[in-house]
Amino acid sequence: MSEQFPLFDEQAEYSSHDEYIDVRETEQWEDFLGEMHTAEEAMALYQDPADKYTCELSAKRSIELTEAFGYEYNGQPSHVLGLAYSDAAPDRTVVFNVNYATFHGCDLKFINEQWQAAFEFYTDGTDNDTPMGSYYVPVDQYHILDLKIRADFGDDDDMTAVQMLHDQAETAQAYVTSSDFLALSADAQRRALENICASADSELPHDLRNESKAVDCERYYTRYDDMPGFDIRDFMTDGSAPSENNEFILPQGFITGYDYPELDTQPADQVLNAWNFDIAAGAPCLVVRNDMEARTHYIPASSVKDIF
Repeated sequence: MSEQFPLFDEQAEYSSHDEYIDVRETEQWEDFLGEMHTAEEAMALYQDPADKYTCELSAKRSIELTEAFGYEYNGQPSHVLGLAYSDAAPDRTVVFNVNYATFHGCDLKFINEQWQAAFEFYTDGTDNDTPMGSYYVPVDQYHILDLKIRADFGDDDDMTAVQMLHDQAETAQAYVTSSDFLALSADAQRRALENICASADSELPHDLRNESKAVDCERYYTRYDDMPGFDIRDFMTDGSAPSENNEFILPQGFITGYDYPELDTQPADQVLNAWNFDIAAGAPCLVVRNDMEARTHYIPASSVKDIF
């Protein structure tokens, strides 16, 4: 993850229902390990990490592993003691002993000539003199000595649709700004983004698609059918500061899925970096189509407050 593109507030306050959990003691841990071993075995057939198809496959598997591990941990602080690789030292382990590191999911990394699942953590450099940056701890007993992550299950017993959108956004942001994504070819990057959208779309509750919805959000972008070719950045509606003469109107229509509208202004053969994602910081946008008004709204998933 780029150190110049922070996505999460390391000093944020978390609500009282959040708690640190020893994830290796949960009921889901063994199921996750099963998924992990399946992914590692599947990737063992591919020994060239620079191959386009291999990069695409590892990206897809990494997203699936992060989902299998649980969205409730993504973007949350953690206590970690173990041996880790880092972008600064990819070929050797360093002692990683921090009381506050942000958890950014599970990636498949090509470590010591083999594919291995590793948890990704980010630290701002203020904890135990550990240098700022991203660290990768392989998921095994030799590298993980202690691991507790604060879980955020939302305000209700069941994850709400809005919480799911936020967690999907955080997962996508962490991956799109990672060194793995930045190392992909332009074609492989776009395929990875398609996989992110397809995966998020598959989890969208069916009841959100059955009828027209209004989406309460911080901001949204609009593409008008009778104005093709215009950059939607010029049609951003900001709900944070409505004026007396410019009432904030919630976008309404049928939710049709997810998209990265930033790609519309990028050449197909251009390798993307974090700064290309200036609409939703690496997350996909929720797409809301309004046929009656002949317009399509793009809403950064992390800015959604409510859907009704």
